[in-house]
Amino acid sequence: MLRDYNRDALEYQKIAVHALQYPSTSPSPELMTEWLRSQFEQVADQIRRQRDTGLVEQREKLVLAEQQFTRSFTSNFCLRILQRVTGPDRTIDVVNKSLEDISFSGDKILMTQSLREEYSQYLDLFRAVRERTEAGPADLFSAADFEPAEAATLAALRLLLLSNDIEHSMRELNRIADYRNYKKYDFEKSSKGGDPRGLSTWGTGSGGEAETPFYIIRAAVFAASFKLFSKQKISHFRTLFLDEVFKNMDETRTRRVIDFLTKEMGFQLICAAPTKSMAALMDVFNRRISFSKAPTAGSQTWIDEVDLEQERIAEIYEEHRRNTVRDVKAKFELANPFKTDTGVAAE
Repeated sequence: MLRDYNRDALEYQKIAVHALQYPSTSPSPELMTEWLRSQFEQVADQIRRQRDTGLVEQREKLVLAEQQFTRSFTSNFCLRILQRVTGPDRTIDVVNKSLEDISFSGDKILMTQSLREEYSQYLDLFRAVRERTEAGPADLFSAADFEPAEAATLAALRLLLLSNDIEHSMRELNRIADYRNYKKYDFEKSSKGGDPRGLSTWGTGSGGEAETPFYIIRAAVFAASFKLFSKQKISHFRTLFLDEVFKNMDETRTRRVIDFLTKEMGFQLICAAPTKSMAALMDVFNRRISFSKAPTAGSQTWIDEVDLEQERIAEIYEEHRRNTVRDVKAKFELANPFKTDTGVAAE
């Protein structure tokens, strides 16, 4: 028993086993008693010291801490990140299904996603962890159960978790744990006879061209959420709220988008924007609610509600356009009189 104990014990825990030395061929009871007393005292001393240092209790706590660490690493790190990275896939499919039913001036839009290569190793490991935990309890930090690439990624994560360089390890772990880093999302627009173009590449176009797809995408998200294209057509709620609208769009494009949202999609549109941004579009709305606040009046706010007569506003706008064209034309002709070959101004 002592030999078995000494084989597994640490150096300072071992029991010194001395050989019995008999002076004659006859065993001596006194020597045997002394030998047993010596071994017994060493064993008793080791038991006392190990009991006093709490090694047994500490070992139990260590085993429990390791189990808790493994569970936390599995559920709060691996599986949570995996769920957040792959969770939007279903939503993207639903939104794209709605976008298939929407066409804006012949253009089609599709939402796309791509995995950043530097994060693919972590997703591979997290999927492997999920497979093993679903199969039953597993020692995740036993590399024998993983493929070589997965084991290497796991070992790197373990080094970060146990690193003494807390600042560096926390920075890296936060980067790995941020699910927003794993994929790149974009929208592709395809026109008739043209190749798809990603929204991220539209920076060369006008501000209005880049802003227009967002209203189409919002309409698709709304339609998907309320199942407006489903056979059941469960929801009758079609009010779309837009804030800070049409900032980069000219009047012609803005009216085209409004017609798309209200007439083609059938939405009731509520827009929040500065008065100057909406002044040229009052003829397409039937109600205006103005909020104003004077800087010198503390927290006092004035609210003004007006029912708009669209036909009357359209007449006023048309008259304003005619007067503007007439005035601009008159100023141009005055500054640039037409001259004949004789140098006399012609009527």
